[in-house]
Amino acid sequence: MNSNINGYIDYRFKILYAVGMIFIVSGHCHNGGISLFYDWFPPYTFHLALFTFCSGYLYKSDDKKIKDYIFGKVKRLLIPYYLWNLFYAAVVLVLSFAGFTIGNKPDLYNFFIEPFISGHQYGYNLGGWYALSLFIILCVNICLRKLFKRINSEINESVYFLFCLSIGIVGTYFASEGYNTGVFLITAKFSYLFPFFALGIFYRKVLEKHDKLSNWLYYTLIFSFVLFIILVFKRIPSYTPSFCNDFNDGPFMPFIIALPGIFFWLRTAKIVEPLIGRNKIVNLIADNSFCIMINHFAGFMLVKALMLGIRALSGMTKQFEIAFFKSDIYYFFTFEYGNNFLLVYLVAGIFVPILISLGIKKLSRLVSKTKK
Repeated sequence: MNSNINGYIDYRFKILYAVGMIFIVSGHCHNGGISLFYDWFPPYTFHLALFTFCSGYLYKSDDKKIKDYIFGKVKRLLIPYYLWNLFYAAVVLVLSFAGFTIGNKPDLYNFFIEPFISGHQYGYNLGGWYALSLFIILCVNICLRKLFKRINSEINESVYFLFCLSIGIVGTYFASEGYNTGVFLITAKFSYLFPFFALGIFYRKVLEKHDKLSNWLYYTLIFSFVLFIILVFKRIPSYTPSFCNDFNDGPFMPFIIALPGIFFWLRTAKIVEPLIGRNKIVNLIADNSFCIMINHFAGFMLVKALMLGIRALSGMTKQFEIAFFKSDIYYFFTFEYGNNFLLVYLVAGIFVPILISLGIKKLSRLVSKTKK
């Protein structure tokens, strides 16, 4: 993801993208053996909202032509996604001959249509559904902002944010009423995420200049708010954005509960930015977040394949369930170490895709040099 604004790199957002990516990968491997304030800010209350907020904050394309902007997003999001989708369709097909049942049968529907609906068509790249939802958000956003500019050359950002929020509230209401399957799932995911994109714009253009509270007061307010939520709901509500099938606490709550996590990590990123903002690992994760989003299950599967190899060679992992390995994408073998060993999966889920991404970039440079 890009954290540049007019050529200036905002390293706060490098940190936020890196942290958000860790949340996503750890969420797919049972928290990855770590906890980053999960008791207060469970990832599924805000992690994709945080990603979308960051994208909104970094949005800077009001002056671009709609067709040029959308074409640029097709090149950056849609085409890379479908190239990976083709790769994983081939993976599913090849592995099916070895008895693997993960992923749907590759066909035209699962290749072209299902990615926009659930995005879970091939299992191994299920995290990529967010890229297509973000693509829709980006396209709708620029069209809406052009429309608002026709009405008034200077967009009232407060009105724009409230308009986008109203879309989200209506969408989550209908999702809670059962309009969250098939084509309706596309609109449900869009409705949930879109207000956070608008919030990112609104924060940069309106709120940020007023964000001057001292750290102690800022954090006191956030933690007090979460405690209030716990007192009211007896829990911290969390949701599953990929299916939008659990908006049972009312249409406002999915947006309200995301705010503490977003703003906790926004201020935390600001505080630690001088220390780790330019850290190579942080920047590697942030700069390769698209590839990590698509390919982190490849890292998980590599660890499991190594466990299978150890089982075959030494019997050390005799408890490894081959049937689950071939049929359940969420099967994680952890020896007798329990959740602590999940950290191995988390690390592989992040750094295997980074190696893949760096390899592709290097190959691309070599091809370019060869053509010259």
